[in-house]
Amino acid sequence: MCEGDRPINSCGGCEPLYQELHSICSECGATWACSDLTNNVICSGETDLNACGGCSFIAEEPGNVCNYEGYAGNWTCTSSENMDCLLENQNNCGGIETLDNEPNTPCGTCNAGRIVCETLDETTCEMPEDIDSLQNACGGCAPLQTDPGDSCGICQNGQAVCDPENNNSIICVNETINACGGCSELQGVVGGSCDNNGTFFCENTEQLACSEEENINECGGTEVLDNQKPGTRCGPCEQGVNICVAPDLVVCLQPGSLNDCGGCNQLHAISGSWCAEGRIWTCQEDNTLNCEGEITATNQCGGITELSDHILGSSCEECGFFRCDGYETIICDTSLCENPIICAENEYVFNNVCTNCTAGTTNEAGDDANGNNTVCEPILCAENEHVSDHICEPCPDGTTNMAGDPANGDDTSCETTFCALNEHVSGHTCVTCPDGTTNTAGDNASG
Repeated sequence: MCEGDRPINSCGGCEPLYQELHSICSECGATWACSDLTNNVICSGETDLNACGGCSFIAEEPGNVCNYEGYAGNWTCTSSENMDCLLENQNNCGGIETLDNEPNTPCGTCNAGRIVCETLDETTCEMPEDIDSLQNACGGCAPLQTDPGDSCGICQNGQAVCDPENNNSIICVNETINACGGCSELQGVVGGSCDNNGTFFCENTEQLACSEEENINECGGTEVLDNQKPGTRCGPCEQGVNICVAPDLVVCLQPGSLNDCGGCNQLHAISGSWCAEGRIWTCQEDNTLNCEGEITATNQCGGITELSDHILGSSCEECGFFRCDGYETIICDTSLCENPIICAENEYVFNNVCTNCTAGTTNEAGDDANGNNTVCEPILCAENEHVSDHICEPCPDGTTNMAGDPANGDDTSCETTFCALNEHVSGHTCVTCPDGTTNTAGDNASG
């Protein structure tokens, strides 16, 4: 009993406790528990943040030397709960050797493949299955305007053949166009004689007319047409044909246009687009493209877009690691995942090794050792249990304890049960006094 009928506190003392028992006392979930003194409480459990700023157990210190696949590196925080062994000058496959080709760069036939990591320091070109369909009918890689052998030209009476100087281009041979720029056979000759000493001129693309006026041009007018004669080729790539649209006016029908490099060949990429790290497709003097040039890269993948703060080479889900996907994206690459190692019950993953849970913690089976670090959760004692050497033990007879003591923390104790007024102790239990008898409060049920 306490003096002045003061109640006994939850730790068995007479002074008020300054914190509520079992309430949270740290960022990492430690709780207030009774100390060795009956009038005092202590913060029991994990009270300090780890070296990375989180609550999970991390055995190493940032900056310490580590070994990864035979390479020397340093322990580095990759999140508040995780630390990885990162190598100096680590490449995008996770090793330290200079790669022959950077992952995700184009390779192989028509650049249709992609460079992928084969080992930490080796890459290979991974090609799609339908490789035979990548090349066009002329042996090039760009789409053709039409297939070889098809009809072609303005009048569709020519034959499409592969350009002998460019396997990405089709040329039209044996096409015939009449002198007016049409497709029908003309009944006469433009500029030739016709009835009444007249002269033939183009009335339209398919028909001649006869004019009795002197010195008329091919369109029936009197102005000099210079070099724009009907029926002749025109346009920057000689794809169109000149036709008369008025007695003194000739225009180019279907003139076509130059490519991005100012030529007539069909290009296999867009001028100015990325072709490799720090380089772009650049026009050459022969109006073709070449991968060259220097571009100042601002992100860790060689591009110019601001990327996420993932550390290249650090681990990510499903036993992968972060690497560049092109120049503007970071992805979690799982291409190296093989034969996953599954941790047993009460094991957790630390640096890709199944590690036994620390005393007083537990974890379900099934963590993948090839994945991220995992943690074991504290074992919480049930009602009327207390912590003894990181094990939940039953309270001694005549004592009680609230549920929730973390078994990974300090040892805890059970509170003595004191009987109320008109109760007495029987078998360490407070029972009501028989009729006609009394008893003062305070009998110790644990005695």
